[in-house]
Amino acid sequence: MTDIKNVQDTIEIPVLPLRGITIFPNTAIHLDAQRDFSVNAIEYAINNNKPVLLLTQIDAMVEEPKQEDFYTIGTLATVKNLIKLPNNCVRVLVDAKVRGKSHEIYPKNKMLYTQVEILESAPVKNITKKNEAEIRSLKDIYSEYFRIIGRISPDIMNKVINSNDIDLLTDTISGSLIIDYDDKQYLLETLDPKKRLTRLIKIIAEEIKLLNIEIDIQSKVKTQLDKNHKDYYLREQMKVIAEELGEDEDVKSEAAVYEEKLEQSKMPKEAKEKLQKEINRFSHLPPYSQESSVSRTYLDIVFDLPWDKSTKEKINIEKCMNVLNNDHYGLTDVKEKITEYLSAKKINPDIKSQILCLVGPPGVGKTSIVRSIAKAIGRKYQRISLGGVHDEAEIRGHRKTYVGSMPGKIISAIRSAGVNNPIILLDEIDKLASDHKGDPASALLEALDSEQNYSFNDNYIDLPFDLSNVLFITTANSTDTIPGPLLDRMEVISLSGYTRYEKFRIAKDHLIKKQYKEHKITKKQINITDSAVYTMLDFYVREAGVRNMERMIVSLIRKAEKKYLLDNNSLRIDEKNIEEYLGKKKYLFDKRYNEPQIGAAMGLAWTQAGGDTLFCEAVAVDGTGKIGATGSLGDVMKESTKIATTHIRSISSSLGIDKDFYKNKDIFIHFPDGATPKDGPSAGITIALAVTSALTGRKIRCDVAMTGEISIRGNVLPIGGLKEKSLAAHRAGIFNIIIPKDNEKDIEDIPKEIVNDFNFMPVSSFSEVLNIALLPEEKEEKKTESLVVTEFQKYKVFENKI
Repeated sequence: MTDIKNVQDTIEIPVLPLRGITIFPNTAIHLDAQRDFSVNAIEYAINNNKPVLLLTQIDAMVEEPKQEDFYTIGTLATVKNLIKLPNNCVRVLVDAKVRGKSHEIYPKNKMLYTQVEILESAPVKNITKKNEAEIRSLKDIYSEYFRIIGRISPDIMNKVINSNDIDLLTDTISGSLIIDYDDKQYLLETLDPKKRLTRLIKIIAEEIKLLNIEIDIQSKVKTQLDKNHKDYYLREQMKVIAEELGEDEDVKSEAAVYEEKLEQSKMPKEAKEKLQKEINRFSHLPPYSQESSVSRTYLDIVFDLPWDKSTKEKINIEKCMNVLNNDHYGLTDVKEKITEYLSAKKINPDIKSQILCLVGPPGVGKTSIVRSIAKAIGRKYQRISLGGVHDEAEIRGHRKTYVGSMPGKIISAIRSAGVNNPIILLDEIDKLASDHKGDPASALLEALDSEQNYSFNDNYIDLPFDLSNVLFITTANSTDTIPGPLLDRMEVISLSGYTRYEKFRIAKDHLIKKQYKEHKITKKQINITDSAVYTMLDFYVREAGVRNMERMIVSLIRKAEKKYLLDNNSLRIDEKNIEEYLGKKKYLFDKRYNEPQIGAAMGLAWTQAGGDTLFCEAVAVDGTGKIGATGSLGDVMKESTKIATTHIRSISSSLGIDKDFYKNKDIFIHFPDGATPKDGPSAGITIALAVTSALTGRKIRCDVAMTGEISIRGNVLPIGGLKEKSLAAHRAGIFNIIIPKDNEKDIEDIPKEIVNDFNFMPVSSFSEVLNIALLPEEKEEKKTESLVVTEFQKYKVFENKI
């Protein structure tokens, strides 16, 4: 046989491909081969006394490997002891000698051949103390690895212990490790024994860590299995003990109770059949098992549901109107729609329940009016808060197979009410959220649709429940965020807010009396006069509802109580001394607009908190035709600025404006209070008027507010929210309002006690706006008496109405 180690030049020898294994020098190992080119290479090597190159495949799944499918470095080995096995398989003993580098692999004589170069390990010189320490460390961690793995030959271990040759030691250990063959190949390709030593220590250390983790996991699994076996054994013992003590009879008696409840229940046949199966299953469960507890909870909840219990309605329209009027001042439109609905329900009790949606700003009484409805018709009342609900399971419930599962909010509310026809308030429906857990708004569709909710299916009870008798009422601050399909199933009733006089009556007749009662004081001790209430409304709170006003009253009474206890004298609070209790006035009318100005117009806006005034300022300076708009404007209002300036260009000659102003003038438009976002299609005429004033130098009346969108041809387009905008103008002391002609019909929606204070001026074109609001040039220098009602006069106007 050829002495492999004495071969110096590149030689041509057969390749024996290896799959999933790497063989190191000085190693003898048995191999099985089945592929034809492998069997031919083995037979050739034995018959011709030739070596073979043992090369590892990069991908073990490749059946017909080519040069690119092999690592380049392997080991040269002699082949011995050929044994033929069934299925054209042979087993041989290979004795690996040295490393060899393959330069080219090619098929030949039904085998794979290669040009191989013998590679010798780098000579080991100057073994340092560090090298000796590494050798000792390698032997120690290999002994630990040997102890853990327990599948390494003791002969190899003895060979390792008795060897100090770094080259031989590292090759012997590398060949015996049970690690990924990529790591083995890296060690095989490392010709420097010292580098191989350092790398090998790290590999074995990491492998020991992984083995310890694996052992720990296996130990925990075995412990859990042992515990399960123990628990099963103990449960069986408990079952026998329970039978001996008669406790098993308790379970059977519970099942009998459920059987009796099922017999008496008037639930649908389908539900009875399913519950019968659940009762049968419960009766055979061990009394202390988790499954028994889950089943018992489920049966208790299902039988607690009011399948056939309902409240007998006593609808008396006159009584309902009295209750609503006593509990809530104003809100005439809302009360009318509610009493109309109740009238239809009185005539035909079987009429399908309409879903009402009360939409309005915070603090106007949406939630409290629903309680009044329940009290008026004698129904049970339940409230479900939907603000921030983002999990569909909160509406439909969780599957009862989950740990901690429970019914959804709707079924839970009905269970709490104890009847199947309560009034359920779905509060803040516009603040539903959605994420990866589902869309709760979609889950509400079935509950709120009168064509579907007769068989509402909650995931927990998993039985159809009839919701058609439930009166659902929802509340929202705005309909903008309510999904269209959900909004389509509801009748929207708008609560715009209260007038100044309505707020006064609510404070006088309800809120102050309520706080007197809660604080246990009398009017003789602390007397809050009417003028003090009006002062609070005008200068301390600005809102559509009355929530902040109630907080202000509470604050006022507490400060007054402190002063009462210190001075021990009764107090009278009026407009003259209220600042002692509430501090400086917070809201004062902007004096900058108390007289006609150039380029300053007052618009009116709708917000979720009610109406508000919206000032628009414009200036025209020499420039190159730029148009700027500031004040946190949305896209719609930015487009309104372009439309307004374009229309002004089209009528510039009739206004006496330079026809080339769009070339030699820069126009800047600003809406004060820039931190507040503004958008909406109702500021067109306000912008156009301010720009026209800036270009002509003519002043704008300060006693006029306006709302309306403008078209590019100068037509004034209709707007929404006239009632809210009118209330805002009334709060600001502006009683002349320019409105679109098409909005005249909406004037009847404005409360009667303030509608007569207004002078509404309907317009259909921008030229009419100019005639009303733009002062003529000849009156520019004359002092124009302000028509704005002063704070004191405004108080006097309403004082006379009381």
